[in-house]
Amino acid sequence: MSTGDIRALPIGALAQAWNCQYVVVDSTGVGAGLASFLSKALPNRVIPYVFGYKSKSELGFGFLAVIDSGRFHDYADDDELKVQFYREASACQYVIREGAGKTMSWSV
Repeated sequence: MSTGDIRALPIGALAQAWNCQYVVVDSTGVGAGLASFLSKALPNRVIPYVFGYKSKSELGFGFLAVIDSGRFHDYADDDELKVQFYREASACQYVIREGAGKTMSWSV
């Protein structure tokens, strides 16, 4: 399947074509509707994720831990989606907030 074909497929069809065990969906705000729809289309395979101050911080720290420990590997071919991912990742900025929680705030 070429990159152009993948972009034309609905999320549920991609999950089935790739035989995904789980699909994590941003269910914050209007994303709740998509998460609900996909949960019905892909029973027991959708994990709704609500972005909040604490959950976004934990996600950022978790990804940095994967990178810092050398466990992040990108197995994709050098295609336009990989180039786009690295372009967006390089634009990401984060700040560790002062205080007892030392939470992370990040954005692109």
